[in-house]
Amino acid sequence: MSLKTRDLHKSFAGLNVINGASIEIIPNKINLLIGANGSGKTTLVNLVSGLLQSQSGQVLYSNKDITNMPPYKIFEEGIIRTFQTPKLFMNLTLFDNLLMAHSHTGESFNLCMFPNKWKKEEKELTEKALSILDSLGILALKDHLAYDLSGGQIKLLELGKTLMADFSLVLLDEPIAGITPKLAHTIFEKIQEICKNNNTTFLIIEHRLDIALRYVDHVFVMHEGQIIADGDPNTILQNQKVVVSYLGG
Repeated sequence: MSLKTRDLHKSFAGLNVINGASIEIIPNKINLLIGANGSGKTTLVNLVSGLLQSQSGQVLYSNKDITNMPPYKIFEEGIIRTFQTPKLFMNLTLFDNLLMAHSHTGESFNLCMFPNKWKKEEKELTEKALSILDSLGILALKDHLAYDLSGGQIKLLELGKTLMADFSLVLLDEPIAGITPKLAHTIFEKIQEICKNNNTTFLIIEHRLDIALRYVDHVFVMHEGQIIADGDPNTILQNQKVVVSYLGG
C-alpha cells in the first residue's frame, strides 16, 4: 500500500514547520524518517495520521486522498500510529491489551443467537494473541499487568498491538528510545520479520541511527520542514546535504 504526500504545509503561530514536504514511501519496506530536532518529522507524521490538519497539500494512500481526514477514518483505511510514549491499558494484562487492539465484531443481539460464530472468533483471537506474545518473547508475562513492565517490554507490547490489528501501514515514533541496545536490536529484528512475513509497510522516526540503519530499506531526511534527500542507508550517509543538516558536519 503506497503513501505519498504532495507539497504539504503546516504552520504554528506564523512559523512554518512543514514547508512543502513531499514524500513517497516504499511499499512493503521499512522506511526511516530522520532529521535534526525541530526539522518537522513528528509534525509530518501527525499530518499523515490525521492528528493535525494541513493548510495545503495532499496526503494520498493507495491513490486515495486522505488529506485532513479525522484519525478514526485514517485508522479505518489501514494506517496505525504509535507514539514515543506508548498508549497502553496499564491496568490490563498483556494478553488483554492485545485483545483490545483487534477490531472484532463485538457483542450484538443477533450474534449472541449464534454462539458457534462468536466462540470461533474468540478462539482464533486467543490463539493469535498468544502466538504474538510468544514471537515477541514475552509470553511468560501474558497475565502480568502492563503497569509492571519495563520500558523495553512496553515497546514490545506496543509492537504486538500493531500485529494484532493487522494494519498495512505502521507509523512508529522512536520505537527504541530509552531502551538498552540489546532490546533495541530485538525490536528492529521483530519489525523486519513483520515487514517480510506480513507485507507490512513501516515509516519510522528514530534518532538512534547506529542501530536503525542496520535494519531499514530506505531513508528520508528532513530539514526545515522539507524532504532534502532520500535513498538507501549507505547513499544517505554519504550525502553532503545530510552531513551538514543532520550530522553536523
